[in-house]
Amino acid sequence: RSRVELEVCDQQYKRDTTVLTERRFDEAKVAGVRPYLHATQLLAASWDHHWLLAQTLTVIGVTPHATWSLIRPAFEAAFHALWVLDPDDSFSRRRRGLQLDLADAREQKLWAEATVATGFSDAEESKRALGVLDSTYQSLDREARQLKAAVKNMNKPANLVAELPKLRALATMQPGIRAWFVAAWRQMSGMQHGLSYALLAASQKSDIVAIPGGFQVLLSPNDDSLHW
Repeated sequence: RSRVELEVCDQQYKRDTTVLTERRFDEAKVAGVRPYLHATQLLAASWDHHWLLAQTLTVIGVTPHATWSLIRPAFEAAFHALWVLDPDDSFSRRRRGLQLDLADAREQKLWAEATVATGFSDAEESKRALGVLDSTYQSLDREARQLKAAVKNMNKPANLVAELPKLRALATMQPGIRAWFVAAWRQMSGMQHGLSYALLAASQKSDIVAIPGGFQVLLSPNDDSLHW
């Protein structure tokens, strides 16, 4: 559904190809299409999680763990979409787009190698798949060298904790607000992974009973925690 809606928006607000936008200049250069392809994909992912979250809250309500497992990926995908387009210079946008492609290719290669290690996949098919991945890596490596960058320094996604406070899009916000985004992300991450501190911070506590080594607590979701 999200992909269809993005395509409808693209048709309705289609760019005038006679206008010399920054995007048109980017796309005429090495790796120029990559940031825009990634931004579209990431916004679709973010919207998909957001849509399902709305359905979940309407039908089921807030749950202690699963609700945050929808919010966190929506947050992260939106961050990376903003991050890849945030720079005001073409070189940095294109470099970031290439970085996301390299991170994707790296993860795909690790997944393919893990699949081969199971011994369940067809050997010849696995060999061909890894060969295609190697070809993709070589193509990305050529683009990286044209941008005077090393693949080994670009094959991981952006560090959200380090990069989010530096986004130009948030520059007018107070430093405390930018830090708050990072804090909110950390807590969402903690709840998604079942960490006690994060769950307790987002829950209402009742029926507290002391037990050996700690307490047994009845927790219920705190709706106010969604005001993040």
